[in-house]
Amino acid sequence: HSKMSYTLPVPMSKYGTPGWQSTGAIVAALLAEAGYEGDTTLFDGKSGLWSFTGSDAWMPEKVLPGINEEWALLEQQYKPYPCCRVTHTCLDIFYALQAQHEWAPDDIEQVVIFASAYAEKPHLQNKDVQNAMDAQFSAAYAMAMAAFGVPIGVEWLEPEHYKSASVRSFMERVTCKVHPQYTQKPLADKLMILGRVEVTVGGKLYVAEESFARGTPRPGFELTDDELNRKFVHNGSRLFSQDQLARASETLFALERLAHVSELMQQLRPA
Repeated sequence: HSKMSYTLPVPMSKYGTPGWQSTGAIVAALLAEAGYEGDTTLFDGKSGLWSFTGSDAWMPEKVLPGINEEWALLEQQYKPYPCCRVTHTCLDIFYALQAQHEWAPDDIEQVVIFASAYAEKPHLQNKDVQNAMDAQFSAAYAMAMAAFGVPIGVEWLEPEHYKSASVRSFMERVTCKVHPQYTQKPLADKLMILGRVEVTVGGKLYVAEESFARGTPRPGFELTDDELNRKFVHNGSRLFSQDQLARASETLFALERLAHVSELMQQLRPA
């Protein structure tokens, strides 16, 4: 995954890991249920996991507090945009500014966005989008999709957009930087994604900032069930009928009452 951040065009290797991680998690839970005993000293001593991951430093006081009580699953974030989460706060800001001022893409002379330190990575800085993977990470491309009003969804990843001359021209007017306060503020909340957007139109500078991206489980930033359902229906509309999507959505929102997951899988099979 780390190497992927420096490789252009962006390969698909990022998506090889989640399946194995999920499989490992499920197997671990089943083994624990069966009485399997794991290594409770995994993080301890000179031969702890940190050493084998290539780290030259280990601060257990920063990593281990709450390891038996805190569950990251309960702070699940949902992505409203089909791109790297790093740019989402800036996209929220840009959409709000655009709605207020009704700019056309040609009106905009320059866009400067400030995001997390991850924004410095080559695949976020990339402006030569060659495939759908590049499109998911390029900050300039994401801002272009917002500026041109492309429907939010799978449409962002289609060749007609990332090969468009007008889109590529707009991308050259977008600069992605690291937020100057990024190293201080996020320490207060691990889900914080600082964002700042500076838009120049007609020689005038418009500036706005925000601390969290929409879809974060923090007051005022959560996505509603209706928003999540609309995203699901929109992205599934090319494979499923509206009736299929409605039934699947109803099942998903009542997942805890499902007798067996096979019922859901049957509904998620294209006709």
